[in-house]
Amino acid sequence: MTLNNAALLALIGTIVMTVLLVWNFVSNVVYVLRGVQAPVVLFASFIYHLCVRLLNRDGVLFRLPSGAAVGVIWAGRALDA
Repeated sequence: MTLNNAALLALIGTIVMTVLLVWNFVSNVVYVLRGVQAPVVLFASFIYHLCVRLLNRDGVLFRLPSGAAVGVIWAGRALDA
């Protein structure tokens, strides 16, 4: 796979994910306005939308300084990162 093909696939994936997120958020807004869903669903949808957009844009949710000591818990075991 060349770099151009990888970039094209990443662009297509980002566009598809953005369309799905916008569709989900708009449908949740409509359902809340109609009274079908509780307003807390809209808040949860907004948080989900924000996190996924940050991952699509930067690839990370939180940036840490390069010298920061970070511990990762994975499958119940602590790993040093």
